[in-house]
Amino acid sequence: MDLAMIKHKFGLGSMNIDEIKLLIDTVEKQQVELVEGKRREESYIDGIEEVEAMLSMANNEIEGYKLQETLLLERLKKNAKLIQNYKCKTTYKVYEENLRLAQENTELKQELALIKGEMSG
Repeated sequence: MDLAMIKHKFGLGSMNIDEIKLLIDTVEKQQVELVEGKRREESYIDGIEEVEAMLSMANNEIEGYKLQETLLLERLKKNAKLIQNYKCKTTYKVYEENLRLAQENTELKQELALIKGEMSG
């Protein structure tokens, strides 16, 4: 029986017992479906809230990783500068040592020349 016919007969007061039972069964079925629908909706809402909480935690974790990345990049830059400074200092020390050795060689050659000069003369 369709809804328009039920409304019409209800308005006329001419519904028989079977039609009233059918109407009651239909209303009870719809009430059960409504309760089940509300439960599903609550379950979906709970699921959405859970997913949102997980997304929030994941975003916080991502932000933490971004901060770690930034800190590590800064340390890397600092270490690169330190390495460059050490290279410069090391190169300078090598040049100083080479200069000292060259001066020492020159002095030794001069002494050797003096000794040879003394020996020959």
